[in-house]
Amino acid sequence: MFKTAIKGSLYPISSRMDSLIDSLDRLNQTFDKQEIRIDAIDGRLDDHDRILAHHDEKLTNLSKEVFKKND
Repeated sequence: MFKTAIKGSLYPISSRMDSLIDSLDRLNQTFDKQEIRIDAIDGRLDDHDRILAHHDEKLTNLSKEVFKKND
């Protein structure tokens, strides 16, 4: 009888803990998805940085050619 009383009084706490654990699991899944998205965006930014560096180099070379021809 004593065990039944203890189990009955602990049930709401146990239920809330289960709910908290489920919420934390969902939060972790959301963080994992966001990390994947951030990594993809970071990769795209790296690609854009390389393209911009290449364009900057082309503009510098073009500028050198134009000013050399005007001398």
